[in-house]
Amino acid sequence: MAGFDTPGLQVSAVREFVAAVDRVLTDYSVIALDIVAVAALGAESGLVRWSAESHDSRSAARSITLDKRSAQEPREDTGAAETDAEPGIYAATLCEFGRALDGAGGGLARRQAQRVLIAEYLRREPAQPRTLAEVVRGYRHWRAELTGGAAAPSGFDASRALGAAFAEVVLRGNEAGVQAKTLHALLVAAASRPG
Repeated sequence: MAGFDTPGLQVSAVREFVAAVDRVLTDYSVIALDIVAVAALGAESGLVRWSAESHDSRSAARSITLDKRSAQEPREDTGAAETDAEPGIYAATLCEFGRALDGAGGGLARRQAQRVLIAEYLRREPAQPRTLAEVVRGYRHWRAELTGGAAAPSGFDASRALGAAFAEVVLRGNEAGVQAKTLHALLVAAASRPG
């Protein structure tokens, strides 16, 4: 653990972060974690960042880091971080752990995410005559529901989708959307497969 003695940290922010770390590591023991930290992250990194940096060919430091500046900003303590569906430190931490779970599975979920979502969409759609353009448009709309309807300019971002799916399933359980449940199942299956 590092950075938790940084002056000015808000208790509610640190509590959300630590609660998310504890929940994920308790429920998903396949995720290896070496460092839990509070440190300055670049503006593009967001509230929380997962990293698996290789130091040499034999070791990697796997870390989850809360942005120091975000942890120092005054925030309202809801007392219900585990069920709060609003974007915040808890949800951002869960999203990053989705990336960690993908890493535990060797990136298999990231490589298969689009194909698995397409198969699920086609399985759920009624068999009716439609043009390919209608099917593609319908699929893209259905897929975008997972990430709040915002499509990345470059197309499908599998890492982002996996993080969003992981967070949604952890936060909402059985009430999570089918897209999230599909990708969550893929993440768990990939991470659980024998070495």
